[in-house]
Amino acid sequence: MIFNLIAGIYRRYQEYIHPGIYVTRHGILYREKGCRYYITSRGKLMVGKVWVGKIPSQEKGRLILHADSELIVKGAFDIIGSTIVVLPNAKLVIGSGYINFHSKLHCFNHIEIGNNVIISENVIIRDSDNHQIIDGNSMSAPIVIKNNVWIGMAAIILKGVTIGEGAIVAAGAVVTRDVPAHTIVAGVPAKVIKKDVFYTV
Repeated sequence: MIFNLIAGIYRRYQEYIHPGIYVTRHGILYREKGCRYYITSRGKLMVGKVWVGKIPSQEKGRLILHADSELIVKGAFDIIGSTIVVLPNAKLVIGSGYINFHSKLHCFNHIEIGNNVIISENVIIRDSDNHQIIDGNSMSAPIVIKNNVWIGMAAIILKGVTIGEGAIVAAGAVVTRDVPAHTIVAGVPAKVIKKDVFYTV
């Protein structure tokens, strides 16, 4: 009887999609033909995670995998009321951590997220400008977010950026160039305002 009760609660709150991928009743998974996803033995992706004991956001967690896109999940990662889109022929690699309410990650080319990464509310991460400037830089370039990075509320991470291990991106910052490890960057465009920084969760 206890087993049946637990199984019923489990089915109500999360749907098993693929080994390591779960979609709760607050999540949406959209997959187009030809998309590929690989979950390592330690990987677990929760789409539509809800903070325990809190009223959920009206915004559902969304994972959208377009045709011929690729998703690799290496650790435990939660999508909480945010949207992750992997466009055709793009590759997204996720470690562990979470992306919080009302944030948007659009992968047009290649984005890689390390372990223990905190992505706060209303963050935008895009590896493409979507329009080409004549005689300008390339339209798309990979984004790499290394381990233990904390991205503050309403920050914007643009193409071609590497955020070093343990770095903190302040709220509202617009990151257009690489961020050194264990620094705080802030402003528009973001600049280093403090070095040798370490934080606790």
